[in-house]
Amino acid sequence: MPGNTLTLRGTPGGGDGWSVCRLRGDRLTGVPAVDRARDLAQARRLITAATPVDPGRIADPDAPLKTAARAAVGEAVGAV
Repeated sequence: MPGNTLTLRGTPGGGDGWSVCRLRGDRLTGVPAVDRARDLAQARRLITAATPVDPGRIADPDAPLKTAARAAVGEAVGAV
């Protein structure tokens, strides 16, 4: 879809699983995943809450997705 960005987390065929994050602007809109249940659980929360995310942080497969959440003014980042 136009306006969407896809970011690969992990390596397909590698031993640790992988996921693909689909973003529209700074919002996560979908995350198909293979052997990355944590990515799915955290993505579900971020998508449901329409939480803005840092696309650069999303790309790090070693960082939990929730660490990519951008805090709104006056809110804690770890609230997701």
